[in-house]
Amino acid sequence: MNVLVIGSSSIDLFAKPVDEEELEESDNKVSFNLGDKIPVDVYSLSLGGNASNVSSGLKSLGCKVTLYTFLGNDILSSHIKNTLEKRGIELIVEEENSNASSMSFILNLKGDRVIFSHHSNKRYSFDEGKVKSAFDMIYLTSMGEGWENAYQKILVFAKSKNVPIAFSPGSHQLNEITEAFFETLKNSKILMCNMSEAKKILEAKGISSEDPKKIFTHLKSLGPEILSITEGDRGAFAVDDKNNIFHIEPLVINSHEKTGAGDAYASGFLGAFIKGKSAEEAMIWGSVNSYSVMQKVGAQNGLATEDEINEYIKNHQDFKAQKI
Repeated sequence: MNVLVIGSSSIDLFAKPVDEEELEESDNKVSFNLGDKIPVDVYSLSLGGNASNVSSGLKSLGCKVTLYTFLGNDILSSHIKNTLEKRGIELIVEEENSNASSMSFILNLKGDRVIFSHHSNKRYSFDEGKVKSAFDMIYLTSMGEGWENAYQKILVFAKSKNVPIAFSPGSHQLNEITEAFFETLKNSKILMCNMSEAKKILEAKGISSEDPKKIFTHLKSLGPEILSITEGDRGAFAVDDKNNIFHIEPLVINSHEKTGAGDAYASGFLGAFIKGKSAEEAMIWGSVNSYSVMQKVGAQNGLATEDEINEYIKNHQDFKAQKI
């Protein structure tokens, strides 16, 4: 199966405080004083960004992947390009000569993390003339400010080629839920997001609910046939094209490295789906892939292969999604 992934790529820089006790924690918040100098250990620099992460995840699962992404002309952009090409991912790059790459500074602390994210200013676009292959699926994800123009061109391309879209909106899309956003959602086969993002989408339509079944019903009325909704420590939900709702518990892991877990789940779920698996099976693939990533630092270092996922399933046959 051939997948076209479209979205931003970035570099992730990981650090943690030398002494976490210097930080105050209360009500799920960590605080420190202005002017403080807090020593940190910088322990990893790796590829990140939704599009890059999912491309690497799908490639690990044996899919043929082309990544249409947006880079600058700096040394970090060169590192992104070279690393992805070495993994066998075909690249289509929109390059801005005057811009540096996007970057996230990830501060791990108190059993979780805070992400400081920078999207470099680019003229996001989409040139279908650069896309030479035929694709079975488009995975459309995060871009920075000015994303609407590119999204509209992608919709035209997808319709003309009759290629289904799996839509996973990024932070800029969710902070600017415009008509372009809802037009994309309407024309997507699959919506992939977390529960808080799902609620935010509905709130933009004036709909508020805490009932998962009602949330899913309202979301499906906006266009997508299939939903994949994660909820952190509460596991994940999926709704198939027959409106069956499934829930899966998370796999327990002692590691606190959560960066990339959502993208790993997305690539596992999507990889299973395009290989003909059911929604229930796709949830297992997503969960195992997410579990695998959280055992290593970085969003891509722990990605599982198809054989590794099948081996896990073989040895843990009681791990299943439940219909609700």
